[in-house]
Amino acid sequence: MARRGLTATRAVQLEVALKELLQAAGELDGGEGSNGDALRVALLEGRVFLEGRRLAEGTELTSTITPGQRLELGAPAQNTDEAPRVLDERWGLLAVYKPSGLASEPDQRSNDSVLERLEGSLGQRLHALSRLDAQVSGVMLLTTETARKRAAELMASGAIERRYVGIVGDGVEPESGTWRGAIGAVSDARSQRGKRRVGGRDAKPAVTHYRTLQCLPEAAAALQVRRGRERLELRPVWLGFRLETGRTHQIRVHCAHAGAPLLGDGLYGGAAAVTLPRGNVFEFERIGLHALGVSVVHAGSTWRVDCPPPPILERWWSAFGGEPASLDDF
Repeated sequence: MARRGLTATRAVQLEVALKELLQAAGELDGGEGSNGDALRVALLEGRVFLEGRRLAEGTELTSTITPGQRLELGAPAQNTDEAPRVLDERWGLLAVYKPSGLASEPDQRSNDSVLERLEGSLGQRLHALSRLDAQVSGVMLLTTETARKRAAELMASGAIERRYVGIVGDGVEPESGTWRGAIGAVSDARSQRGKRRVGGRDAKPAVTHYRTLQCLPEAAAALQVRRGRERLELRPVWLGFRLETGRTHQIRVHCAHAGAPLLGDGLYGGAAAVTLPRGNVFEFERIGLHALGVSVVHAGSTWRVDCPPPPILERWWSAFGGEPASLDDF
């Protein structure tokens, strides 16, 4: 990814330096307007680097860049070439595949989304019953207009089960269990918009059941990640998750709270890159989380739809020295 950069000659706020880079790239008009949103979007998309390290999406815009430090801006992310598709349909519900890099539904930045694309291709109005974060892949549920009320009732009654798998930076103890930390907003700060934490403001109950699915072989060497001036060792693990609730960033927050953030999840402390045993740096361009499938119980029968993780997550695991992941029984 080509980067545009500048080296600070004096102490300067990140907001000021990043605005200069965005203006030079033609992404800002120099006025005010929605420029603040543009700065946060650049962070959200993982395009901002300080001294070669990608800044997390929740980085404070008021933080200081010191003289001699280099700030770089990557090119705008292109929409994924992988198209969303309908996997199966029943009772007015559509189980669809959402690729990483595409929003679930339109937002203030763009109309391009799973919902918009499938409404266009199918020629009917649809609604998102479940949603996935932009950098997460997997199965999400849409509903037709006529089935919308019934679908909401199924979700509220617990008749819909959602299964996820993810690669976290380290194992958790115990190896299986339930996380019940209520989740709320971090703060009112604009730079923290959208971030959540256990026990945050206006926290709501959140229940995540988890299970360790696969660990690296004992012979596999640990990976290294830099934290400030320290180098820490990681031994990634595949975890499986089943949700009872659907709070914003629920799995991401619970993993981070347990001390095992998802790989690639910079907002919640996940490693943006690791150093492999051979010494080369392996960067993550998405969050290591995939919605594996859903099950819906209705009218005396169970409808189950699964979609295996994309090859990129298997490539991560292989690069770490792991054997092919067996996730079929989850």
